[in-house]
Amino acid sequence: MSLPLFFHPSDPPDVFRFAEKLGRVVGRGDFALHDARAALALRACESVSDDLLGTLTRATWHLRDVAEDVSRQRDRALREIRRSVWPLALRRAPGSEMLRAARMASRSVLREDELLAECRRIARDSLAEVRRGC
Repeated sequence: MSLPLFFHPSDPPDVFRFAEKLGRVVGRGDFALHDARAALALRACESVSDDLLGTLTRATWHLRDVAEDVSRQRDRALREIRRSVWPLALRRAPGSEMLRAARMASRSVLREDELLAECRRIARDSLAEVRRGC
């Protein structure tokens, strides 16, 4: 983890490491932002002695920035997956071929279960489009 630009020398690094972990979970959509802020506040209260409000503010900014970055990466990966898997789904390619294309397009941003679910969604959507066209 690299410390954010707005890191203050008196800020405990463990609070920012925790903020980064929370930000990744929030960015994946597995945890709500307000719950993450509450958990971060508890961690900051345990770690900080000097400037609690300043540390909590900077750590919350870091949490939000990481969550937004992860969310953007995931959105980009989903667009790339759809772009590369859609033609395969239209020509009814085998699932293993679609999953391989999804893995390459994802660039390790999505977990395997998420890749599989997205491939299924694309196959279902493409089948519905083919049926409408007939």
